[in-house]
Amino acid sequence: MKVFCVLLCLSVCVYSGLGQNGETCQTVENEPGSCINLKQCAPYLKLVTEHKSNPGAVQLLRRAHCGFEGNDPKVCCPRPGIPTAAPQTTTTTTTTPAITTTTTPNPPAQPAGKSIGPEDFVAEFPDPPVCGLSSASFSRVVGGVDAKLGDFPWMALLGYRKRTNPTQWLCGGSLISSKHVLTASHCIHTKEQELYIVRLGELDLVRDDDGAAPIDIFIKHMIKHEQYNPKAYTNDIGILVLEKEVEFSDLIRPICLPKTSELRSMTFEDYNPMVAGWGNLEARGPAATHLQVVQLPVVSNDYCKQAYRNYTQQKIDERVLCAGYKNGGKDSCRGDSGGPLMQPIWNSQSYKTYFFQIGVVSFGKGCAEAGFPGVYSRVTNFMPWLQEKVLGHA
Repeated sequence: MKVFCVLLCLSVCVYSGLGQNGETCQTVENEPGSCINLKQCAPYLKLVTEHKSNPGAVQLLRRAHCGFEGNDPKVCCPRPGIPTAAPQTTTTTTTTPAITTTTTPNPPAQPAGKSIGPEDFVAEFPDPPVCGLSSASFSRVVGGVDAKLGDFPWMALLGYRKRTNPTQWLCGGSLISSKHVLTASHCIHTKEQELYIVRLGELDLVRDDDGAAPIDIFIKHMIKHEQYNPKAYTNDIGILVLEKEVEFSDLIRPICLPKTSELRSMTFEDYNPMVAGWGNLEARGPAATHLQVVQLPVVSNDYCKQAYRNYTQQKIDERVLCAGYKNGGKDSCRGDSGGPLMQPIWNSQSYKTYFFQIGVVSFGKGCAEAGFPGVYSRVTNFMPWLQEKVLGHA
């Protein structure tokens, strides 16, 4: 810390007055941040230890400087809009939607089920900045609000053929490569004859003036985890192999997976990831037409196990993580199943934030019910399985 103080003394007069007392400031990426004690800003605190081996670290720390707290320097710390408590109220704005003109292809005569060939594997999972790049403003506190165009370009909708409706969008998923969508096994189980298509790049299902340019791609093959238990919801993870490759753009790109040993060793307890989807706005309520996003705290598995102690078939172990406010109020809900639980993570090499998928929406008691956090398949636990199914090797 003393080393950094000396470095900053050379430029003590060159900082913005916007960042006093934890106020909003402008980060080096020209995004909203918080002017806080360096000791409280993990990304920059790590750079202090790297300043000898990383020449750019010193310059970046100087640019981020925004004042002092006693003898400690303050920096304009990037923030992903992490809330400290559940929002008190939710305001709903009603608008008159324009009629959508997105055309969904007619369901094929036979369900997806073609065998997988060498062309269906990819060489490796994408790395930042190909994956995880979002146009979301990390300054906002997220709590059951409409997502903006480009916030989560990996979001996928799963389409099912129904007698009453050519296509119903009943589950979610996430694009993880140019050929693969990650989802929950329960979105596939017993529905192999109905699930046939994936929609990417969507924002609002009933508007055509939202700036989105969604595309629909047929599913070539569905992969459930071999040990999926439909009664206990264990190993609730699955992959959809797409009929053709997806061309990435600002509005359609994959989310990153936690590949590194560092990320795979994390429990993410006390982190505040985001979950998004077009699911029900409340239990037994209507489904959302506009992509919704909510931010939830990850709770300990011990707390979660205690919450579900009376549900003997459900297993709370290393294969899942749980997230939700202890008083309820905000949660994923029916229709969000299979969607991603997403954690924005700072990259100290590029000095940018990228989204990583740490969970897959699996199950819960009702929606946002007090005392019952939502349960998610823990992606870090299933990385070897994902490597086998997507890359062709563990």
